[in-house]
Amino acid sequence: MDDTFAFLAPGSDRRAEHQGVEALWEAVLERLPSQDRATLEPIRVGILDLSNDAVPFAYTNEGADCVNLTLEIKPDQLELNLVGWKEGQSDALKDWLQTVPGERAVNRLPGYEVIAFAREAYKKSPSSKPWWQSESVRQLGSCPAQDFNAGWVTRMMIGLPAKKTEVKPAFHVRRAWDRETAAAGAAAFVGEVAAEVERLLPILREIWG
Repeated sequence: MDDTFAFLAPGSDRRAEHQGVEALWEAVLERLPSQDRATLEPIRVGILDLSNDAVPFAYTNEGADCVNLTLEIKPDQLELNLVGWKEGQSDALKDWLQTVPGERAVNRLPGYEVIAFAREAYKKSPSSKPWWQSESVRQLGSCPAQDFNAGWVTRMMIGLPAKKTEVKPAFHVRRAWDRETAAAGAAAFVGEVAAEVERLLPILREIWG
C-alpha cells in the first residue's frame, strides 16, 4: 500500500489521519476534470484535535456558506458526506430533500443514507446566550437512500423547536467505506471516491441553484 494512504488502516495515528484526509482530497481532485476541481476548491482541513472522540475531516468550498462535500474519518469507516450543517446550509439541503427531484435523486444513490441531526448550543445557565462554538450533536435518525422520501425529513423535525435559537437541524447524505477494505486497495478506493464525488456534483450544483 502507498504510504500516502497508510492512514486508511484502522487504529492509525490521529495526526496521520489529519494529514491523510487532506492527501485523499488532493488525490481525488487530481482525477476530476479541471472544471469540477474548480467547482470544489478550495479544500479546508479541520483543526487538528487529539481528543478521543474527535473526527478528522476536510471539506470543499472553504469560505462559501453553501452545502459542501466533506470527507470524515471515523474509527471503523471513512465517509463522503453531502453536508448541510450551518443554518443556511441546512435549510438549503432540507428544502432540496423535500422536493420531488431531490427525493428521486437520493433514491438513485445506492449505498447512501440520509442522516438527520440536532445541533444544540451550549448554555452555561438557562438565561445565558446560546454558544455554538461548544455545541453538542445528537443523531435524530437515518434512512437508506433507496427508501427515502420527503416525509421522512418532516418526521425527523417533529419535536424540534420552531425557533432555531438553541437547537438547529442538520443533514448529511452519506456514503461510507470500511477502512480495512479501503486500506487493502487504496488506489481503487481513491478512484471510487472520485467517482462518487462526480456523482454528487450535479446535486451540489442543483442545490446551489
